[in-house]
Amino acid sequence: MDSKIQEKFQAEYNTGKDAFERGEYRLALQHLEAACQLAPLSSRQGGDARIWLVTTYQAAGKLSEAIALAGKLCAHPNLKIRQQSQRLLYIIEAPKLRRPREWTVEMPEDTSNIAEENYASNFGKNIVPKKARQEPKSFTQSEPFDLDRVNNQDNRFIWVAMLAIVAVFGGLFWLG
Repeated sequence: MDSKIQEKFQAEYNTGKDAFERGEYRLALQHLEAACQLAPLSSRQGGDARIWLVTTYQAAGKLSEAIALAGKLCAHPNLKIRQQSQRLLYIIEAPKLRRPREWTVEMPEDTSNIAEENYASNFGKNIVPKKARQEPKSFTQSEPFDLDRVNNQDNRFIWVAMLAIVAVFGGLFWLG
């Protein structure tokens, strides 16, 4: 690819990816389609741009375009592009699962007056968060620790472990 074309491709490609990541799918489509015009389908860069384009088509709700392009990319010369396009095609064509109605929350169309209604219904009331209403917990001092209950008899395990450590270090010192 010519260096000017390469620079223009890179600019369109990066702008399209950035727009996609911001959720601006219409803008992302414009830039990614422009990038795809600049890079051949068989190139790695052209494949990468088209993978992003498939994802953008899907996000924008243009499923038929996404499926068609992903199908073309399944025959791409680059293995990674083929694998990605096959995965995307599998995801796009997967059946949509139905959610039970109780799993969803319906939001009202206009939420601008909700805060005003809540304020008006609570006007004049002393609104204090629950945490602020709780009484502070008093700290009680624990009983002094009885040292007579501590087992201070000779523990043979400690001596065996120390002997093993000395033997290991001695062996390493002797070999080294």
